[in-house]
Amino acid sequence: MGRRFSLALAHGLSATLFLGTVASGTTAFARTYSPENFRYHFFGAQVTEWQDGDGTPQDDQLTAAARHLKSDLAAVEDELLIALYGIRSQSWFLDAIEDLPRSVMTKAIVDQKQGDHGDWSIENFYYSETPKLARLLRYRKIVPDLGPNGPRSSSIMHNKFLVLDQKKVWYGTANMSATGLGRGYNANTVLTVDSSSLARVFAGEFHQMYDDRKFSTGKSTGTGKKLRYRDGTLVDVYFSPQDDAVRYGVIPAIDGCRRHMEVGMFFLTEPSVVQALVQAEQRGCQVRIILDALG
Repeated sequence: MGRRFSLALAHGLSATLFLGTVASGTTAFARTYSPENFRYHFFGAQVTEWQDGDGTPQDDQLTAAARHLKSDLAAVEDELLIALYGIRSQSWFLDAIEDLPRSVMTKAIVDQKQGDHGDWSIENFYYSETPKLARLLRYRKIVPDLGPNGPRSSSIMHNKFLVLDQKKVWYGTANMSATGLGRGYNANTVLTVDSSSLARVFAGEFHQMYDDRKFSTGKSTGTGKKLRYRDGTLVDVYFSPQDDAVRYGVIPAIDGCRRHMEVGMFFLTEPSVVQALVQAEQRGCQVRIILDALG
């Protein structure tokens, strides 16, 4: 019996990742066959005390997920697509980008909180090292998440994924920061998948933001996909908000639970998810939850 993975990029759920047997959603997109086996690496939380006063990790203090990504970046040959909230205190990542061969086509999307399009002043971005990435890309191959009429209020993309050579997807809950991917205090997870089929799905999400400048509610529906791999693994991908990830991805995953469920969240602010968790407990499913203290 194959595995089922439901990958839901959902606002308010901090890029929730469900693994296991879940109920199937009723989204409009049909399941596509992939001739590959589903090959992945999963990295759980690795939380330690900060090694110096400001919480900035050194290269020899990187998490296993960061070390794995650093190695993957060194192997990129043709194309790297970067979709991140921003970059803070992760000099190893910037060094890896700078060390890429000149033949590698690198493109990026980041979040911008204020200011005009093209103004890469530090104060315009959530993370202070984001403008450094813009400089490395010569300010030409990087796009802030601004619509045609300037900044949107109260709507950030909070992307956390990379596509490497159209063959591998890096995805998870970790921001590119000392408290996220670095050895900080946030307990994050990362999934890397060696799959050209999944890479095409994530590349489609990237290009409608990068090329078409569509963000948030302006994004086109149907970017997500349902994949069936050669080894029987089923993968459902939902992007927020256009695929209604909470309704079709997260809620069916919770409703499909019959025995036990472990949930790790930064913030849990969606009432329908809370209700589904309560109902799961009431029908006899053991539900255990870890929330960040701030939430």
